Amino acid sequence: MYFVPMLIGNANTLSDTQTFWERQAQTVLVTGAQSPLGCRVVERLNQSGWIVRVLLSPGQTRPVHLSSRVISVEGSLTNGESLKFALQDCHRVLHLEELALSRNPEQLRTENIEYTRSLVKACKEANVRQFVLVSTAKICYRTHSSYSRTKKTAEDVLRGSGLNWTIVRPTLVVGSDGSPEYHWLRSWVKRSRFLPIPERGSVVKRPVHEDDFSEGLDLLLCANPSVVAHKTYFMAGRSAMTVTDLVHMIAGEHSLSQRIVLDVPTWFFQIGAHALRWTLPHLPVNFHDLLRGLLEDCDPDIQPAMEDFGFRPRHIAGRLARVTHPEAPTQHPTPRPSSQRA
Repeated sequence: MYFVPMLIGNANTLSDTQTFWERQAQTVLVTGAQSPLGCRVVERLNQSGWIVRVLLSPGQTRPVHLSSRVISVEGSLTNGESLKFALQDCHRVLHLEELALSRNPEQLRTENIEYTRSLVKACKEANVRQFVLVSTAKICYRTHSSYSRTKKTAEDVLRGSGLNWTIVRPTLVVGSDGSPEYHWLRSWVKRSRFLPIPERGSVVKRPVHEDDFSEGLDLLLCANPSVVAHKTYFMAGRSAMTVTDLVHMIAGEHSLSQRIVLDVPTWFFQIGAHALRWTLPHLPVNFHDLLRGLLEDCDPDIQPAMEDFGFRPRHIAGRLARVTHPEAPTQHPTPRPSSQRA
């Protein structure tokens, strides 16, 4: 393959070269590659040397930003035969497919639980060596949402499967292809100088940059499966910060004027969420779930991930303006030269 010498040329040590060839000997099936963040993860794995296969629903258009070296297969997460074909000679599965902010409980259950259950069954029949499920740190919130409950059930399905599984729980993902909550907060910061936030934004978060998240998944897949098997890891940023800190960071890196965070009662937000629900009944976003993130601390321990597979997140300061597009939360990442690593 023409890109092998180029990637080998980037290797600085013998171990780098060996790691590349180990990746070339293994195929990774990725679900959820149609999302901007999923596309970014796929590109990271592809540039690192993995043979990447992505599952696309019947009739779904292949994301234009995916490299031509990424193999796309048509199949449905509810169709066992199509999954059998997609998993043929596949060594690892990275399950990114999910639904986060829907107001439809049945749809949440189908996409977060039943899709996982169907894929787990197919992986058992195909003797897949490793199944990595991307879940959410919201499972640890004091108050559970419809989304976090379905993700917790999906985790339980995988734990009882008998597969060699690993679960990853990312925190708030920031960047151009970050989580819906981040895009909502960023848009709010850019539109208003005064921001009414419960507890004056003192809730503590540990956001992870999208590039660190993608790199972390790559490192996890490179790790010895016996070391990471049957373990749950949090994937968070290098340091914790308050919501107010993040607001000021977004404003500063977009050259905006000083933002003023106002303290408002929690009940005010809850009433606002109810009002939006009734005045805009067709709005697909569940604002209760969206606002809950501003009320819950999330500062998990990433030491196990650092020790087991070398996860090393960097500070997010100075990285938001560089990668964040103005107002396009659903935009795909800008194509990068094939020689540039994520």
